[in-house]
Amino acid sequence: MKKLILLIIVFSLIVSGNVFAKSENIRSTDIENAILNSVFEVGNSSIPMSIDPGDIVYEGIDATFNEMDLADCGTIGQSYNTTAYAGGQNISLRAMVDPPYTVENESWGYVGKEFIYSGSNRPASIYVEGSYKGMMKVVEMTAGVLPGSTSVSVSIVASVYDMETGEKAAQRTILTDSISSIYDIDYYNNNYFDSFTVYLKNGHAYKILLEASVEAEGVGAAQAEADFDTSDRVIKMVECGVTF
Repeated sequence: MKKLILLIIVFSLIVSGNVFAKSENIRSTDIENAILNSVFEVGNSSIPMSIDPGDIVYEGIDATFNEMDLADCGTIGQSYNTTAYAGGQNISLRAMVDPPYTVENESWGYVGKEFIYSGSNRPASIYVEGSYKGMMKVVEMTAGVLPGSTSVSVSIVASVYDMETGEKAAQRTILTDSISSIYDIDYYNNNYFDSFTVYLKNGHAYKILLEASVEAEGVGAAQAEADFDTSDRVIKMVECGVTF
């Protein structure tokens, strides 16, 4: 009898708890691949962008960028209540799942700036500045009486890509969070400023990107929602730059 009770408790913890528990690298492989394919223009046969004089960063001269000329976004899973937009300084994302289905919906986007470095090979500081506002919620409709589980997560990172080597040169986490419970709701409203070191090489093109993603998963009588899209909820990069 004790063994039976123990098995019931374990099963209850599984279905109402952390079925979708995430590792610290909260972004899924599908989103990671989608962003990388977009950044490196996999399958894109268009001609390379032309670099204006203002897009060249010269050694020893700090550069500030307020206008972002790179943007892309997408969704993975069912399209219902899952949206993505990226343009200018803004990223708007929403992912949601409703009962009674077993569903995983994902939404991603990025904005940023591309430049070419001219000078001797050397380290430099890359900085990003902006804000984010949003909400995440999970609801297990039967409060654990019937099987069901939910999980929702958000990831915002700043990345620098070396377009000549086809590699990510650096990455810094701005926000990473997930919730999985019978009921929970979190709100986010913060500014950020962060910087990190990148080794620049003469003649190489670089992309400074703010990348964001949200994921919602649900099984059975459960609802999950990540909303960085409704009303004034948005993820922004208002400025980025290079300092020596």
